[in-house]
Amino acid sequence: MQLGEVGIDVQVSQVDDVTAAREGSDWDAAIVGDSLVSFGGSPVEGLTDGLVTGGSENYGGVSDATLDDLVARLSVSFDDAERTDLLERIQTVIHDQGYFAATVLRLPAVVSNQAWSGYETPISNLWVTADTAPAAA
Repeated sequence: MQLGEVGIDVQVSQVDDVTAAREGSDWDAAIVGDSLVSFGGSPVEGLTDGLVTGGSENYGGVSDATLDDLVARLSVSFDDAERTDLLERIQTVIHDQGYFAATVLRLPAVVSNQAWSGYETPISNLWVTADTAPAAA
């Protein structure tokens, strides 16, 4: 379904500095290469920075006492079952309130020769550059 069909007007624009644009007030949504999960696999920093009241990257101005409490509890819990429960509850709040939407892409394929057989693009660095080389056999 196209957004116009349900009464939503979309105006797409490119900006020179997406961070500066998001710090302003003339936007409703931005597509950025960002994640709520750190390279170490923890969602706490991304949630705290992006969705907790006063977070350093909370450009949408989200201020939700329930979400703040759940993230604060998650940040000090080491119990796997409790963390799973908290994350599920956090996800529900985010979904129900429409605070965040993810766009995703699958890992890129790499076309190579025999020396590169079995190469997998590392999740922490999705860029293949002139310095990328096959692992020693």
